[in-house]
Order: sequence, then C-alpha cells, then structure tokens
Amino acid sequence: TTNGGQNWTQIATIPNSGQFREIRYQPGNSSIVHAACSNGYYKSVNGGATWTQKVSGNVTGLDLPNTASNIVIITKRNDGVYKSNNTGDNFSRLNNYPLTGSNFKTASVSLAYSNNNYIYVSASGNDGLTKGQHRSTDGGSTWQDRTWKNGSGQVIQIHGTNGQGDRNNCIGVSPTNPDLVIVGGVDGIRTTNGGLNWAYIPLNIGTVHDDFCVVKWRNNGSSVYLGTDGGISI
Repeated sequence: TTNGGQNWTQIATIPNSGQFREIRYQPGNSSIVHAACSNGYYKSVNGGATWTQKVSGNVTGLDLPNTASNIVIITKRNDGVYKSNNTGDNFSRLNNYPLTGSNFKTASVSLAYSNNNYIYVSASGNDGLTKGQHRSTDGGSTWQDRTWKNGSGQVIQIHGTNGQGDRNNCIGVSPTNPDLVIVGGVDGIRTTNGGLNWAYIPLNIGTVHDDFCVVKWRNNGSSVYLGTDGGISI
C-alpha cells in the first residue's frame, strides 16, 4: 500500500520467496526493504515494488540497527548466523557461532540498538527443542554461551516438551539496555544481566496458552509488546 492501507496491490515480482517471516525497512532510507523468507533473504531497493534474492536457503531470523547502518544479521536454517556489512548485498557466515546443523533448525536474532556489537541468538533444533541462547559482544566474532540450564547442566526447554521451536521462536533486546533480553518459545524468559540468569515471564492471561511469536520494544525502552497465541500483552 502507498496510501496508508486504503488500497492494496499484491506484489507479483518476488521470485519463489516462500513464506515471509520478517520485513524491515532500512533506517534512514525507506526505499530499501529487507525480508527473511523460507526460500532466502530478499532485498528491495524501490520500496518493495521489486525484490532480489541475495541469500538462498531457509532464513528464519532477521535484524538490523534502528539507525542508519550497513549491518544486517540473518539466521539460516540448519546452517548458522550470517552478517552483512553492506546493507544486505553480501553476507559472511559467522563461523564461530557454536550451534549448527541439526542443532540449529530455527533461530531468532536480535541486535542491541544501544550497542550494535551485542548480538543475541535463540536456537531450536530439528526436534523442535531448545538448543541454546548465545551472545556476542564483538559483532559476532566470538560468542558466549548464555543457555539457561538447570543444576545438572541440562538445557531448560522453553519450547515445550513436544518441541515447538519451529513456530514459537522469538527474541528481543531492550533498545536502551544491552543486558535486558526477552526470549520466547512456548514459555517466555527474561534476563537483566545479559543471560547470566534467566526467569520465567508470568503473563497472567488465564487459561489461554501463551506461545510466543514476537517481541517488540518501544524505541525508548519504556515498554515491550509480546505477541502470543493468546493475544497481545504489554
């Protein structure tokens, strides 16, 4: 739409994109649009009228800074984390990320807008179960294991015992505090110290199940919205 939703036109120029998972405008340049799709990462340079595939494969996560920057981060299914330093034209695999293959089927990614060197990833495996949460503080060169585990060292399953990591998988870092992070699966968890400690998020929405699909913060960090199978919480 170009008139605020009064009229819509189907985009017929996206070649074999598959399912759309995330769409983001480039801050400072609304002509550039990024899309994470089940058949790749796609980029538009004319406000979404036409699109070009830049990365093949199943892209499950996408994030970029909220200010003018050339950085784009994506997660690619059964592969790993990729980073672009030229606004999505080319990507390099972040080979030091510790999970890959069957332990990295679906993953979500979030940049800390207050410090773009901070990157958080939450991943589930081919079985749909939680495989881990990881953090980088140097733009993806090295990674810290921030996986929530019990006293026996077992990963705590936030994606449910049946494994719903393929559809309930999201993460969001506070735009003003790089240590405040929310991760969603079947359950939601929250950290205030960069993943050293986690706690469940009590939504108190009664009998409606609260499978998490999206986490979105206000730009000033004053509040956060959670989109779940039970509705929207703030």
